[in-house]
Amino acid sequence: MKAHGFATIAGSLESAVFQAMYTQTNARILASTIALRGAYFGDATGDAGIRYLSEQESHDVANGSAKVTVRRPWYQWAEEVKTSSLYVNSERA
Repeated sequence: MKAHGFATIAGSLESAVFQAMYTQTNARILASTIALRGAYFGDATGDAGIRYLSEQESHDVANGSAKVTVRRPWYQWAEEVKTSSLYVNSERA
């Protein structure tokens, strides 16, 4: 999928949806951070000086608190889908 959009691998449907929902938001935040940093320092150094999570920190988040964090918005998204007129569940009809 290189250069064709978004692809993800997750341990559950909930995690995949969570990643899809927040990837755009996180990318917007990162782009703003880089732009503000460049404006403040008056240069175009890109993301120099921005501290990203280490490999270990990413692993810890993915295997710990992220599992709990995913559940909170999942129930809200599921309710939004159920109340949408576009949603039809033929199994419950």
